[in-house]
Formats: sequence, structure tokens, C-alpha cells
Amino acid sequence: AQTSLPIFIRHAFDGAGNARQGAEIKVIYQDADGLDRQAWLPASSLIDGRITTVLPGATSRTVLARSAIRDWSLTSHDGRLFGAFTTRAALATADHDTRHAMHRLLMESPLPQAM
Repeated sequence: AQTSLPIFIRHAFDGAGNARQGAEIKVIYQDADGLDRQAWLPASSLIDGRITTVLPGATSRTVLARSAIRDWSLTSHDGRLFGAFTTRAALATADHDTRHAMHRLLMESPLPQAM
């Protein structure tokens, strides 16, 4: 996911740096108790090449370090997902019904060519 982050950025944000609908990132962050958490969150904007989002419990956007972004996904026009690399990797150990449902949700190729 990290190596393809520039592809995500190219497709996920408009010319003004606003995130397109369906652009999500999986981030690692510390909660109020200092514990590491992971969550899928909507991308908010792109500022100076860095992605922002609103973390759980926060009231304003946070500029994320690239290292905090563990994965990304983009919803295609037909509702299927590009990216979602951690989900794709987890399918190897998922039960049959989960694999079948996720294969219907995920695009065959994880990288968008054009959207």
C-alpha cells in the first residue's frame, strides 16, 4: 500500500486538494490513552502533498505522516474497491463465504487505471 500511495493520491483528490467521495485510508494513531489504534477513515484533503483526516474523537483534521497510513481504498463508479491491500491479504485465511463476498466487492486489479 505504501508504494502505491502516489497512485491513490493522484486518483483520490481533485485539483484543489479535496478528497473525492469514497477515498479512505487505514491509519494507525494513538488514542487519548496513548494506545495504538487502527481505523479506516475517510480522507479529507491533501495539503502540501500530505493527507489529512479526522481521527476518532477529534474535532479537526489531522495532517498524517506517510508512515501512519497503512492502507488505502477507492470506491469505483460501480461501488467496488481499488486498493484495500490489507483486506486482500487477509482473504488467504478467511472462510469461504467471506472470501466470496469480498471478491465481489474488490476490483480484480487493486490499482486504478482511470476513474
